[in-house]
Amino acid sequence: MSQSLPALNAVRIFEAAARLQNFTKAAEEIHITQGAVSKQIKLLEQQLGCQLFIRAGPILKLSEAGREFQAVAEASLSIIRRGTAKIRNRSSKTPLTISLLPSFAHNWFLPNMAAFERDLPDISLRLAPSYHAVDLGEESDIDLAIRLGRGDWPNLHSLQITEDELIAVCAPTVASELADVGDLIHQRLIVDSSPYDEWHRWKAKAGLHYTAKNCLYLDDVNLQLSAAIEGRGICLTRRSFVVSQLAQGKLVQAFDISLHSEFNFYLVCPENRLAEEKVAEFYQWIKDIRYSGPLTNEGEGTGFGN
Repeated sequence: MSQSLPALNAVRIFEAAARLQNFTKAAEEIHITQGAVSKQIKLLEQQLGCQLFIRAGPILKLSEAGREFQAVAEASLSIIRRGTAKIRNRSSKTPLTISLLPSFAHNWFLPNMAAFERDLPDISLRLAPSYHAVDLGEESDIDLAIRLGRGDWPNLHSLQITEDELIAVCAPTVASELADVGDLIHQRLIVDSSPYDEWHRWKAKAGLHYTAKNCLYLDDVNLQLSAAIEGRGICLTRRSFVVSQLAQGKLVQAFDISLHSEFNFYLVCPENRLAEEKVAEFYQWIKDIRYSGPLTNEGEGTGFGN
């Protein structure tokens, strides 16, 4: 029976080469040499008794048999990947892995860890902070991701979990220099990267129409908040991210002006993973507490609406 089946490794390599139409790119994706790809394709052709690729000068094309076997390889590998993911997901030893921005992990998720451990004690969790949108394909070891945006990522199911209100915050020493909103023109603004910088919208709501010349550009929210606490400038941030700093007096809201952000945080994953037990339980948990911001000890949200 085993002799009637082609080598699984060769099938995997063929699928990558057929999808990419290039042996070199397939080698880079799988992290092997181009020669190893050629060797495995030849082995597979010998086992199948037919030619899978046709070269026309520098162009590599699938033969008719190659196109037929590509469909077989894709379907077979997809079944294996889904089955493997389900078996791994059933194991209590395998953590649920979530990719998320470091700022969200630090300012929203960690303050909610006590609630998570109380509500889902049987699920081990692995947080994987990243500034990049990781691939959530079938071969990924990431189960779910929390992304900042507008919820329009292709081929992914999105659940909005925040409805963020932006406020200007600064150290008390800086706030003491502000008699009214017009004094902002004399202050340094801490500015996020594009497209997430929303100072222009906040200033428009405040009736200010000027281009700030004294700015500190920081792409990381945690750095922005640290700089604000140290008195380095005024930061426009999400209220849910500064609950504890406001309560402790490390930061104060500079003006009684706020607006809803154009960008919110979303829980995202491939549609076909929503039925997996751990994914489904976490999805329902975060759906139940979304919009609340970090939870208090009594389990009530310190956010601003539901």
